[in-house]
Amino acid sequence: MSCLLFGSCHSLYHVFLGGAGTPGKQQAPGQKKPHRFRPGTVALREIRKYQKSTELLLPFAPFARLVSSACFDLSPPLKMFGMWSV
Repeated sequence: MSCLLFGSCHSLYHVFLGGAGTPGKQQAPGQKKPHRFRPGTVALREIRKYQKSTELLLPFAPFARLVSSACFDLSPPLKMFGMWSV
């Protein structure tokens, strides 16, 4: 049977297996489902949180080492005049 008959393969799952979602956890009658945010809501909240904050997400010294090693690989070695010249 083709997926074109029912519109999508997902609808084939519902027609032949008669289930919505994955089998496994069945909720007892009268039990409320746990709250879930829509996809992307929590991600947007985290983006706003980190844009407002001024804390460093990476420690300074390892990041400075990473940048200096990348600069060393890309350009001829230059003499560094302290940590702030990176």
